[in-house]
Amino acid sequence: QKCPFQYFLKYMLKESEPRSPSDDVMPLEWGTFIHELMHQFHFSLSKNKLSFHNTKHHSQIGNIFLNTVKSTSIKYPLHNFFWKTKIQMLTNEDFLAAMLHEETTNPLPIAPYQFEQEFSVSIHKFLPPIKGKIDVILYNEQTHALAILDYKTGSTIPSRADIDQLRH
Repeated sequence: QKCPFQYFLKYMLKESEPRSPSDDVMPLEWGTFIHELMHQFHFSLSKNKLSFHNTKHHSQIGNIFLNTVKSTSIKYPLHNFFWKTKIQMLTNEDFLAAMLHEETTNPLPIAPYQFEQEFSVSIHKFLPPIKGKIDVILYNEQTHALAILDYKTGSTIPSRADIDQLRH
């Protein structure tokens, strides 16, 4: 026999069974963490005038990244295995070495310029404005090239061609 309340929920109200709590890292929470991490990291690089192109800066860049991961992760619940695993991946020496190598050998032609820039666009006087926040504005001072970057933390990883073409 089934529980009368479960029958009522399923057949009368057409409700699905409640999901059990998950230990997974929620995508919205991970996305927020990565946005904050990248903002703080690039802000620190800019403030300290550090460049991936200068190999003498790599040690300091690595330390800033590690410290930024630690200071940012304090604000999030690292109480489960999945959060701890993701944070360990970010702070792994191999990950840092790969990040520094990629930034050095395949540099983008533009660099972070502004972070978390709010915007509002009015299309028509009778419509509400479109508002949002740009994660990063990339800029090249010599060529005046400009790009807008929106961090994506989903399951799709951009290819090298996507990065080279500044798309994805």
